[in-house]
Amino acid sequence: VSRTACGPHAVGLACTTRPDIVIVESCTDGHEGLELCRLLCGDARFPAGTPVLLVTDDASPALERAALRVGVWDVCV
Repeated sequence: VSRTACGPHAVGLACTTRPDIVIVESCTDGHEGLELCRLLCGDARFPAGTPVLLVTDDASPALERAALRVGVWDVCV
């Protein structure tokens, strides 16, 4: 298990350690975590087959659609 609180560091860590799953926690409005997911899923070094989950307190359908568009596998509220 690896953990980091910094978005740019998280992308580098996930790309170099090749985790089995990535869980991104976003507590406020979900957009901060969504941006990290977009950066991660858009990075050519990150394996496309690695599940990315976004954990948020925002239960809006708009956030869920946006998350799926950037490559998140599931949104957990």
